[in-house]
Amino acid sequence: MCTIGAISHGDKTFVIKKFDYLPDTSLAWAHFRPFGSPFAHFALVNHFQQGVNSGINTAGLGLVIAESDPAFWEKKKRELRTVINAEILAKCKNVKQALKKLRSYARAHPEMIGGNVILGDGEYIAVMEYLKGKTRFEISESGFFARANQSVFGLRADFDNFELSNVDRYEKMESFLKRLFPLLPSLDRGEIIRRCKKILRTKPILNKFTLSSMILDIPKRRIEFKIGNGRWQTFQLK
Repeated sequence: MCTIGAISHGDKTFVIKKFDYLPDTSLAWAHFRPFGSPFAHFALVNHFQQGVNSGINTAGLGLVIAESDPAFWEKKKRELRTVINAEILAKCKNVKQALKKLRSYARAHPEMIGGNVILGDGEYIAVMEYLKGKTRFEISESGFFARANQSVFGLRADFDNFELSNVDRYEKMESFLKRLFPLLPSLDRGEIIRRCKKILRTKPILNKFTLSSMILDIPKRRIEFKIGNGRWQTFQLK
């Protein structure tokens, strides 16, 4: 039941996520150092998913995901989404490269759990939806994107599915980003991050399944993250 978003204007680009999953999940944030791959990355990992869930690399590419597949619970043991996420963060330097790789992979693996991916780098933000081998995406130099566990582009017929408060979470995130966007030029990074932290810890985005929250400051290659109800922590990629 993840809720994700991105917002960008000028030199300020932020990608945010609230991660919900099974309550018996063990998870961590991990710093991956490359041996044969171009980019180190800092990413969310857990025992139920291969690869990585969401994160940012040293090229300044950030990635977050939210599933949108009615068959999620039947497919969750075959998590190809998180395998390609790891490949993208290890090898892609920007949004356009990541979109190309993800589109090709989704088409070649229609059995992959359907979902939404939001990406950000120093030039663009983008959102891609994929389901049963079909993909659609939107890319922009400035603006905002929001998703919960649904298809805005119409890859699945129902907007609200089995997840609790899916429409409410999406609308809450979209409304927040819409209000924040015109203020970006006048707000400093600290205030933007403070507001993002607040929305991520506000119901219905925050709920009983929330295991982690994150804010990726793309140009600074910095992550603010929280595990469970613990304190906010910061990791700086070099």
